[in-house]
Amino acid sequence: MTYDHSNKIGNKGDLIKHLALTIAVREMAKSRHSFTYLDIHSGRSEYDLPSTGEWRTGIGEFSEYCQNHKSLTPDLRYFCDVQSLDDIRQTKKYYGSSKIILNVLHNLDIEQIKPILCDTNPSVFKDLQFHFKDIPSAEIFCTDGYAKGYEVDSVDLVFIDPPDIREHYAPLMKLVRHHLSEGNRFISWNPLHGNVPQQTMSSNCLSVYELAKIEKIPSITVRWTNGWSGQMCGCQMLFSIPKGDKVVSACKALINLMGWKTIEVEQRFPIKEVMTQDSITT
Repeated sequence: MTYDHSNKIGNKGDLIKHLALTIAVREMAKSRHSFTYLDIHSGRSEYDLPSTGEWRTGIGEFSEYCQNHKSLTPDLRYFCDVQSLDDIRQTKKYYGSSKIILNVLHNLDIEQIKPILCDTNPSVFKDLQFHFKDIPSAEIFCTDGYAKGYEVDSVDLVFIDPPDIREHYAPLMKLVRHHLSEGNRFISWNPLHGNVPQQTMSSNCLSVYELAKIEKIPSITVRWTNGWSGQMCGCQMLFSIPKGDKVVSACKALINLMGWKTIEVEQRFPIKEVMTQDSITT
């Protein structure tokens, strides 16, 4: 069955991934006249938020905090302002990753923007064609984004965002390793799952974690549940980009605000959970 992100839009995973994308693109595109980005699992350009759903404990909870508190970090405030999150409960509109990147580039007055967007869902493909019809340089493909992920000549940023780590583990890791070996700039996001009987991180997610440490690239592993689950209980992100550490810092500020836990592994086990801002490590 073709995946559609509509029922998950604006959840906790979207909140942290879209914050990271916003800050990363802002830092990468400053003082530039052009920017090309490849989104290999694009999803729809924008979504109508339902009356109930996972967005309420994700982007909804964060936007509520933005309305009621002024002491946000500059990065969190920028994210809230550029994505118009203060009134999201009134507009009931939320953007997908392709539109979020576009908003940041427009905010920076970037003159030449080239989105390259992939999705295997024909309905999503038509949605992207419609919403990006006013950008002549946009390239929209109803195809496997992993294949396009190797065609990155003159691409400034590759965003890898699989819907699941179990089914997508092999192509995800192959593409990530390829870009690391080629020195390409990319951000990857994947769901975090646990090994329930052992109450540990799943072996797939542990491999992602260890790859970031071996390659010495900025990364974040976060869990928002109290226990480990075979379902999505957190997420991981790798940042092979300039100023990746700054993006990680923005993510940590969000994690601290939301009361989530960052995860670190000593050797292979045990796994530590860290909550306080002063002691958070990746």
